[in-house]
Amino acid sequence: MMTAEGALLVFVLSLSAMVFAVFAVETRALVTSTYWYVAHSCCLIFIYVAYGLYARNPYLFIWAGLCGVNTWILPFLVGGLRYTAKRVPRDERATRLPTAIFAVTAVAAVLAVRAYSSLTLVPAGSPIDNLDREVGLNLLAAVLLFAYGIIVLLTQRHLFKLAIGLLVMTAGAHLTLVQMAPGFFTMVEIEVLTKVMGTVFAMLYAARLLAERYLTADTALLLAGPEGHGEEEAQPGGASPAGRAEHAGVL
Repeated sequence: MMTAEGALLVFVLSLSAMVFAVFAVETRALVTSTYWYVAHSCCLIFIYVAYGLYARNPYLFIWAGLCGVNTWILPFLVGGLRYTAKRVPRDERATRLPTAIFAVTAVAAVLAVRAYSSLTLVPAGSPIDNLDREVGLNLLAAVLLFAYGIIVLLTQRHLFKLAIGLLVMTAGAHLTLVQMAPGFFTMVEIEVLTKVMGTVFAMLYAARLLAERYLTADTALLLAGPEGHGEEEAQPGGASPAGRAEHAGVL
């Protein structure tokens, strides 16, 4: 069983990972968003190392190493997050909706757990054996991280932020598996990582192509077609370069 000190360390890292994920999504400057995602990934690496030591599962050390590689490949490789962030328009229509929904979801989850069970830092036995009596804080944090990724995918419109949301959701799913059964983490999850990375690179490539042709990475404007672009350009200070240039000329 993990010690109270180890569980507290994992909990602090889990909360940090959630905070950094929120910053990565809410930040309008895409390059800055990339660095917040790197901080989020670093927290996950330390969590996997801690659980690897606790569970004595060598796959978790491999997973931590792959996450370390992923932390540098996805953000900094050509075609990755930072490369794309410098080549697509920033998220001008960023809203606080994902964070607001996530805050309500987190509060509701805590209240529901406290109503039907109890929260504890170190559950007795397996984290999933006695969920009707106690729920581990680390397990709840992992599930909430997964939920936040889903919320981002459902509420964000910018292609870059959708890629971030997919990464956060996947990280939350893997972290939930580790919290539930750290001794059974296998190569299957590692295979999932490679597929997700391929999907994210494809999304970023599509974002660059669309931004180059339509001067936007906003999915709502892309789906609206020429009419949506025309409305955007007609607004002073709109998201499109043409709208901003026209507004500047009037001034």
